[in-house]
Amino acid sequence: MKNRIAILLVALFAALSGMAYSGQTIRVIASTHSFTDSMQRLLEEFDRETGIKAALDVYGDEQASQKMLVELTAQSDAMDVFMIRPLQDQRMFHRNGWMEDLTPYFQGDTDYDFEDFNEAARKATNINGFQCTIPAQAECEVLFYRKDLFEAKGLKPPENFEELEEAARILTDRENDMYGFVSRGARSALITMFSSFLYGFGADWVDEKGNSAVHTPPFIAAIDLYARLLREYGPPGAPNISWAQSVAIFGQGKVAMYTDVSTTFPNILDRTKSAVADKTGVMLFPAGPAGRRISYIVPMGLGISRFSRNKDAAWKYIRFMTNKKNSLRIQGEWANATSRISAYQTPEGVAAFPKDFAAAISEAGKYGVDHDRPQVIAVQEARDFIGEAVVAAIEGKDYIPAAKIASQRFQTIIDREKTGSK
Repeated sequence: MKNRIAILLVALFAALSGMAYSGQTIRVIASTHSFTDSMQRLLEEFDRETGIKAALDVYGDEQASQKMLVELTAQSDAMDVFMIRPLQDQRMFHRNGWMEDLTPYFQGDTDYDFEDFNEAARKATNINGFQCTIPAQAECEVLFYRKDLFEAKGLKPPENFEELEEAARILTDRENDMYGFVSRGARSALITMFSSFLYGFGADWVDEKGNSAVHTPPFIAAIDLYARLLREYGPPGAPNISWAQSVAIFGQGKVAMYTDVSTTFPNILDRTKSAVADKTGVMLFPAGPAGRRISYIVPMGLGISRFSRNKDAAWKYIRFMTNKKNSLRIQGEWANATSRISAYQTPEGVAAFPKDFAAAISEAGKYGVDHDRPQVIAVQEARDFIGEAVVAAIEGKDYIPAAKIASQRFQTIIDREKTGSK
């Protein structure tokens, strides 16, 4: 009798102290990423606060994806939480029924305050009302520029596409190995940077009926501008330039302007990595003819496996890693930009960022488009052949036929996924 009372008291105490799941073990699979580093920093605190033991298994991107696919295909209950790339994996996971809808877990939780996540981030992690993941991190396209070069020429940082191209023209000096503009020019990699140019022209990957828009006039205009910037004002070999090459070229002081995702900032503004760190400014991506529309995406999201036997404990983990308090720490102390609006509203939340950088990414949320690539399951295939059309333009070839072919191929993917055929 005494033992039963003791057990009941222990259980009651655990429930009252927020440790109702004490003794449970959950398994989390994640890829190597800056947000994973933050989760590792908070792991002991989570275990201590909840009594839940979280086993965090970290792999490279491809290995992590393969591990998840194997376990989810087998409907294994060995994995509880997964960290995925929403724009790469989410649609396939959702179609296959592998994800738990997270809406019931946070609905009515005023302390967690899901509405505090930026609207674009909420949209990026939701499919037709089904909340697939929680946006763990956020990034947007920004413009890095050389303040010293702009001042020397009496130029103001460009607010629109016309000013961007004019500044690139003025600041290009090929004889002295100095270029006005650089971004990603490699076939698949360029798609993410090209996206904000596309949106600035009022276009998207699909039209209002959900059909391919790759051949439409605004899309063609975006290809023309992006390609011209790289071809006429960019460094040699643009079609071979991906992220690593573009960030290196800018860091060496050979380029006046560089557009890339905001998470690139440590490589650009760290004096140990960049020769021009103290001369570099950061600003909102310029506006196009249709206004300012900027890709604002979620590179990593946290979700729960539908086959987990520990779903409540799994949610405790996700909630802990993405609540307001820890989001503030993750962003303010460890410089991992979150998509929580509140994290940008206190000095602590932006303490790890340069002032102009913090202002740019905070403001970008107002103009955010929740994707930076075609929203299809076969996203890599689509990136490759749409990228081919842009590369043709960069190389000075007749890219109109290439864009039409890319549009036809993209439409085939759209039709295939609508019918569910393979």
